[in-house]
Amino acid sequence: MERMERERAFLSRNGPAALILPIAILVSWGVAFAEGSIAFLRHSGSFYQVWIMDTEGEGQRQLTFSAGDKVNLSWSADGKEILYNTSMGELFILDVEKGKDRRVDIGMRGMTDAEWSPDGRQVLFSLSTTNSIDTNDIWLVSLDGKKKRKLTHMRNMQHHPVWADQGRSIVFLSGKGDEVHNIWITDRDGRAPGPLTVNSGYNFEPDCSVDNELAFSSDRSGNYELFLMDLQGKKVSNLTGHPGLDTEPSWSPDGRGLVFVSNRSGTLQIWKIDRDGSGVKQLTEGPDPSRTPKWGSKTQ
Repeated sequence: MERMERERAFLSRNGPAALILPIAILVSWGVAFAEGSIAFLRHSGSFYQVWIMDTEGEGQRQLTFSAGDKVNLSWSADGKEILYNTSMGELFILDVEKGKDRRVDIGMRGMTDAEWSPDGRQVLFSLSTTNSIDTNDIWLVSLDGKKKRKLTHMRNMQHHPVWADQGRSIVFLSGKGDEVHNIWITDRDGRAPGPLTVNSGYNFEPDCSVDNELAFSSDRSGNYELFLMDLQGKKVSNLTGHPGLDTEPSWSPDGRGLVFVSNRSGTLQIWKIDRDGSGVKQLTEGPDPSRTPKWGSKTQ
């Protein structure tokens, strides 16, 4: 929800822009993409729903139609299923080919930023147990709900956890309200957490590549751009440089490229970029905003 508010505020400050006419593409439900698939959220009717497309933006189709906003996506390792959060703090697993979902009951409510573990047996998420938006911690829970571990015990809000170093580490955000949000790292047991960025403005949406390189969005240059950083927080480089909003990066399975969200065409849409900053391409179009892209492996 924080991402939605930040993007709405950005658009409000910069005013409306020309809208791009939508493109309707009809495809069969049984499609499998050779280079992997990109799942994303599109505002469809009254809610954000789960959509999917290939890596060139073709074959776009809607997968969910239920009431309520979907707010986060995470692929299974085999590319056959997607774990998603709802705005009500519920978890669902979606079968991509069949377009059917099932609720995951782990005996907890209010989860956000859910991420599937590499082995598919556990889920990471952010949760407040004190009914305050600024007291979230990171949890690791088995899908059957029998094993629950609170990984962080820190002040303020810990959120947006992602797996790193082939599942041996966890990267997450720590901050409070409208104050600085920094990127932190810990091992999968929550031991010895430490910051990768310190007092460097707003840092959001980290994602880790197969080569242990972090991509994230930050306003450290005065505008929200994409940056790359190693897992030691030492080597930082600027990937994008555009007056629009660039945010929510997601690595390709091979680490050679990313998808991200930008309003550089007038509305929030999904774009693609190579690791070296070349090959920028818009993947989605239209007046309805698209966001939260997640690049999954090809269906086996």
